[in-house]
Amino acid sequence: MGWYLLYVVAATTVPGLMAHRVAGELNVAMVAGLAQFVTTFLLAWAYARHAKLRRDRAALELWWTLATGRGRERVR
Repeated sequence: MGWYLLYVVAATTVPGLMAHRVAGELNVAMVAGLAQFVTTFLLAWAYARHAKLRRDRAALELWWTLATGRGRERVR
């Protein structure tokens, strides 16, 4: 969220910096905008990987415990 807000604030407060050319017609604003897409996809991938390895296993164990009736002595 901070990365997005930083982009918006920079675009409105320092347009000269954002218009600075990096290579050819590519400027700082375009690089930062594309970097936001990349970081968003990386964060989504990292979360999905974490959920698959950690959260899904815990949810499956809980479901198995409830479905088989095992562990009721601990729940009650």
